[in-house]
Amino acid sequence: MISRPAKVTLAVELVAANYGLNPDDIYSRSRTQCVCEARQMAYWVCRQLLRPSYSLPELGRWFQRDHSTLIWGIRKFEAARELDMHLTVMSNLIVTTIMTPDRFRVA
Repeated sequence: MISRPAKVTLAVELVAANYGLNPDDIYSRSRTQCVCEARQMAYWVCRQLLRPSYSLPELGRWFQRDHSTLIWGIRKFEAARELDMHLTVMSNLIVTTIMTPDRFRVA
């Protein structure tokens, strides 16, 4: 079992829920379009949350991927964000939710 920071685990859970997937799907080797898109969003979200504290090779180890795979996935997701406002809003909401958890807590 790989030890991941809590922010990575939470980010993957929120991204998976957004796509209607199980968090294990994000970490899997599946190459279906839905899983790949969710995984790329998770890469981007984690990069936003953990920069500059963690390097891409470290982030890659948590996803069991090479850092160059993360670079490619992050770039692909950034290009998709420019074309799809829904992706922009959802990814920004996930980052904001994780960065300011008290603001979104239900009493």
